[in-house]
Amino acid sequence: MKRAVRLVPDRCPAATPCGKMTALDGGRLLCPLTDRRSVCILNLLTNRPTVCIWGGKDKFVRSIGGALRELHFKGEYKPMSPRFNPFARISMAIVAYFVSMFAFLGVLAVMDQLERVRTEYAFLASMNVLVGLWLTAAVFAAYKLLDRGRPFRLGFAVRRKDLAFAAAAVTASMTTAIVFAFAAASREPGLGTVFRLEKLGDTAFLGAAAYGFLGWLIASMQEEVLNRGYMFANLHRLRPLGMLLAASFLFALTHIPTKGLHMYPLLIHFIGGLCYGYVYLKSGSLWISSAVHAAHNWALDLWFNDDYGVSLVSFAVPLTDGTKLLQQALLVFLILVLTYGFYGRNGIWTPADNLNALWTADRHRPHPHRGGIRQGSAASADTAL
Repeated sequence: MKRAVRLVPDRCPAATPCGKMTALDGGRLLCPLTDRRSVCILNLLTNRPTVCIWGGKDKFVRSIGGALRELHFKGEYKPMSPRFNPFARISMAIVAYFVSMFAFLGVLAVMDQLERVRTEYAFLASMNVLVGLWLTAAVFAAYKLLDRGRPFRLGFAVRRKDLAFAAAAVTASMTTAIVFAFAAASREPGLGTVFRLEKLGDTAFLGAAAYGFLGWLIASMQEEVLNRGYMFANLHRLRPLGMLLAASFLFALTHIPTKGLHMYPLLIHFIGGLCYGYVYLKSGSLWISSAVHAAHNWALDLWFNDDYGVSLVSFAVPLTDGTKLLQQALLVFLILVLTYGFYGRNGIWTPADNLNALWTADRHRPHPHRGGIRQGSAASADTAL
């Protein structure tokens, strides 16, 4: 008769002593903070060489999520080590991103389609969808192959509170853009501001605007998966503020292929990175940070950027970079206040539970730059008949 075994909570290999370990039939185990799946458990209390209770293999077992774990005969729990150290993985991701973006822009230039990205809103949205899906899949593959992680554990859950927060953040983005547009028109008559609110009754305009939002949502997801999910997964050993600053700096760098080396645009993206990073840190959901990110870009299209003919406002004289930076700073402040109001009761810098569990588990994996498993991370077990 097979004996069911359970992990002692304070020796959980993920270092998340939740006290909710539940032994199931034949040694299967569910952990609400780690795998949430059945995992292989060994009969660790025998003196003879142990064998895997579940799966019929004596050394390796592939879990449902696809992560390969090595279980030594002596009962040592040893998760698979990621390839390279975090700095090397981040560097490779940034270089790969630059190569991909410059290659994509080069293909558009060769096909004489680059100007359409700057002038045709539907074409821009289509390129956002294409590039967003492509690069999101590439980041997922990198996280799985290089980090040996499960991409969907980076955080994609959405709760009712998250939806309420997203609605409030989208409203804040749109309201800030509208207020700045009307303020610019009233304070600076020389801008030659023309409002085109009659477009709101045009079905073609509404369809183009909706498609534009879809494009920004998918493009923002790609940026959030890379610059928040992947970067945070490799920078979490820093304190939260240091992690936010480093990831925001990298986020600004990733806009060089499309924005160039210009101070104001890069500073605007750095400030935006702080905002989206904090949203992800507290909500634990890449969907929510992507929605906030996409809503900001979409609001700028509708109220500031008249390049594509979809803007509800036209400025004869473009707004200055300083005005755009001020609008960005005000919006970021509002989003940060909303984020703290919805998620900050457990502390300003405390990560969401799912991110805390993910990063804690990663700290107890063997890493190339330090080798082996941290003391106290091996699993111990006792038996229950």
